[in-house]
Amino acid sequence: MPKITPIQSYMIIMLSVGLMNHVIIGPLLLGASKRDAWLVS
Repeated sequence: MPKITPIQSYMIIMLSVGLMNHVIIGPLLLGASKRDAWLVS
């Protein structure tokens, strides 16, 4: 069985951080700022 290389583990960590930021932290920030989108005209 092939082993996970350090670059693959780094990419997995960066992907999980990005998804967490997009799914969890983004809506919390939008709710705190009383806006429904990042761009407001």
